Amino acid sequence: MPLIRKYRKIISRMAGQRFPAEVQTILEETGLRYDSFRKSTPDIGGRANMQFKDLDFLIAFFAFYEACDRRIGIPELEEFAYEAAVRPSEAFGKFINWNSPLMAKITERIYARFKKKTDAHTARGEWGNTWRIEMNPEGHTEGFAIHTRMCPITDF
Repeated sequence: MPLIRKYRKIISRMAGQRFPAEVQTILEETGLRYDSFRKSTPDIGGRANMQFKDLDFLIAFFAFYEACDRRIGIPELEEFAYEAAVRPSEAFGKFINWNSPLMAKITERIYARFKKKTDAHTARGEWGNTWRIEMNPEGHTEGFAIHTRMCPITDF
């Protein structure tokens, strides 16, 4: 599976800023490592698992990290996360109040459905070490709260 175009664009820009003479080599190496990492990643249900993109994002970052000979760190991970996950949703913030009680309720329902689906698949021995969700374990009365347990990246 080739490196997702969105990640390739981010990696190209970041590599160009940090290692301008090595951009093409880093892109090629990242692609090779991404393919290798994807093949060795445990099955967490593919696209049926809403957290699949989170794992894919981490695989892309780790491939980039290794392709750079580990010369990048937490600041680059934060930048990569911002560019891949936060920036694309910023436009929605102009139209949606993410802090409204309605958004909290909608998000809670989405995660409740995900928890139910994950619990069913893991009970059947599927989806390996995917994220497990605990809904509001501390009993918050405002917004919503989830705790995640397990993480497929530990198997990786």
